[in-house]
Amino acid sequence: MFKRTKIVATVGPSSWNPSKLKALMLAGADVFRINFSHGERARHAETMATIRAVEENLGRPVAILADLQGPRVRLGRLPGPGIVLKRGDNIQLFAGSDYKTGGPIPVTHARFAGDVHPGARVLIADGEIEARVESIKNGVVGAQVVRGGILKSNKGINLPDCNISIATLTAKDRADLAFAAAAGVDAIAISFVGSAADVRLAKKLLIKAKSDAIVIAKIERATAVANIDGILEAADGVMIARGDLAVEVGYENVPVLQKEIIQKATALARPTIVATQMLDSMTDHPRPTRAEASDVANAIFDHADAVMLSGETAVGEFPVESVRVMTKIIHRVESYFCDRGFNHSEVAGSIAAESAIAAAAVDTAGRLDAKCIVLFTTSGRTARLVSRERPAIPILGFAESERAMRRLSFYWGVAPRCLKTASTMTEHFTDGERALLAAGDVRKGDFVVFLAGLSKVPGATNNLRVHRIGSRLE
Repeated sequence: MFKRTKIVATVGPSSWNPSKLKALMLAGADVFRINFSHGERARHAETMATIRAVEENLGRPVAILADLQGPRVRLGRLPGPGIVLKRGDNIQLFAGSDYKTGGPIPVTHARFAGDVHPGARVLIADGEIEARVESIKNGVVGAQVVRGGILKSNKGINLPDCNISIATLTAKDRADLAFAAAAGVDAIAISFVGSAADVRLAKKLLIKAKSDAIVIAKIERATAVANIDGILEAADGVMIARGDLAVEVGYENVPVLQKEIIQKATALARPTIVATQMLDSMTDHPRPTRAEASDVANAIFDHADAVMLSGETAVGEFPVESVRVMTKIIHRVESYFCDRGFNHSEVAGSIAAESAIAAAAVDTAGRLDAKCIVLFTTSGRTARLVSRERPAIPILGFAESERAMRRLSFYWGVAPRCLKTASTMTEHFTDGERALLAAGDVRKGDFVVFLAGLSKVPGATNNLRVHRIGSRLE
């Protein structure tokens, strides 16, 4: 069955060997995520080389997404078993790396005391532990525990009521971005984005590194939600990172925000990835919970372009089974839509000619009961615009380069195909028909809708043609 919603699988110790990567691709993985919050660059380089070797062996494109760590504020080193905190306890925190018995608790942010204020919440370990700031004196922050737990080394800290004076792209992130760009990754995910300026900076750094990788903005801060319109305009796509987002804005708000962000992003033809704990129980068990299956299904009902697996495929015991389960859920929900029709995205205001042609192609294909929509692309822009319309039939994206084909792995409903660029429009369509027949995508007598433009400049698609397979092309 044709799978429209894409799957992003995180690679780690459970999945970075060639046989597992191959199995993940065959199970339905479209994008492999490399998490730069963990591991050394040498390990990442080896993993990416293995992915490319498996890709070549299977003859199927797969994209690589480099996910940068970002400015994560963490606890420093604490005693082995941790420090037990109870509600009402008074604690002290300071900017440092090591804990001394009886002293304040270290936080790995040099300007921590300057960024917080009385009344601000300090959320630790994904919000499991909460304290409120009561005093700030000589660089030491006094706080009272609201919700207790065990403090352990390196646990993350969220400060949802404060403006954190750390650049979104840290020195480590910049170095990792340059490394990933040189390795030829297809996309960069920017963690803890706060505004469109963060995205624009990442794009400038990629240009400097001579990379055309797309930039995915991770929405996981309250400030990102407040600035979502600008971020969507600047980014090539967004990831709804629901873990930190829930800590920042409250778990009860995340389902609504997920729907709103996907709607806005789709209207702008920006791909969306829904992430965090989608099949979390499959890290240790071969089957998901009913709630997890519904969570994945809900993201598909929301028309997300992709759903993501994190620990399930990186460190879990059942990485391949996790992808298979996700694929099974996708097929079932999409079959529901195929019976009732997908909802296309409403685009407000006037639209560019290329967008109008994409919408017309989908409308025409529906009226003719066409077998598929076939487009020829160099940048992926036309694929994004047709994908936005959410057609019920497959979108087959022909591209000349492996780089361009991999980019199509992020777009809902688009199946990448390889085809060299022709010199005339008729040759374009003739070569495309031949490739469709050879692959078994169509049969003689089927209607298809072709979209193409001869110029290699992005946004130059200007030709729509209805064709019955087997009839003469002129």
